[in-house]
Amino acid sequence: MKKSIPISFFIGIGILIVASFVGWGLFNKLKNTEPKIEISHQSIVQEIKTMGKMELTTLYVKDIVEYKVKRRFLPDSKVLLQISGEVNACIDFQKILDADVEVSDKTLIIYLPTPEICYTKVDHENSKVHDKTSWILLDDDAELIDESYKEAERHLKSDAITEKAIQTAIEKAPEILAPIFKTISKSDSVSVRFRKTPLKG
Repeated sequence: MKKSIPISFFIGIGILIVASFVGWGLFNKLKNTEPKIEISHQSIVQEIKTMGKMELTTLYVKDIVEYKVKRRFLPDSKVLLQISGEVNACIDFQKILDADVEVSDKTLIIYLPTPEICYTKVDHENSKVHDKTSWILLDDDAELIDESYKEAERHLKSDAITEKAIQTAIEKAPEILAPIFKTISKSDSVSVRFRKTPLKG
């Protein structure tokens, strides 16, 4: 005599199947939902400085950098970069002292502080890798290119480049600043000079 399968068994199977479909549908819905990204910052202002610098000249530099990793027994690696960069020279007016301003009748003489380099930077948008030779077991390509760009930045900060920017600032300072000081002071004659020679030697 066969035993009859209780109807509760079939009901249970049906509930399980329905629950599986509902669960799968819910999983797909959650999976396809766009994730929400939350970003928080906790910034603390540690120091505020009053800036009194005026940019006088910017050199736009083009450079070809060949960066090599030479090995005695294993193959060399090389990156060839075409670099665009900027070197900016400026005057810090906060360094002007009372003794640096001489006024007599309607004549004004101002002695400026030594020009300085405000910033140097590589223009990455207008720089590119022209050629690269590297070996997967010896070099990391990203690190090799990064070191090449760092070398380009070091060159922009070298004396050969920065002294050219400073010298140009010295030459341009009277032409740029004299009319400004003349308008402010309402003097008939304005002379812009430097007390110290900014360049070495």
